[in-house]
Amino acid sequence: MDHFISLEMGGTNRLSNLVLACLPCNRAKGPRNGIEYIAWRRERGLHCSEAAEAAITIHAKAMANVRRVSKSTGKTNRSKLG
Repeated sequence: MDHFISLEMGGTNRLSNLVLACLPCNRAKGPRNGIEYIAWRRERGLHCSEAAEAAITIHAKAMANVRRVSKSTGKTNRSKLG
């Protein structure tokens, strides 16, 4: 289990911010979000499976529509939830 937006970057332990990740990827990802992690791997000539990249991209789009986390306060803006 991994945080899509790391706790260090203002993410939460809410289910919507948790994703499955193998231990080596979880450790390598560090504080990056999923999209940043894929880009980081590509820069080094490493690639995630198409399924993993698709899942991360879908999750990232869903997270963008649900909430915005302030890096300065760590608080979530839930205005998009209605």
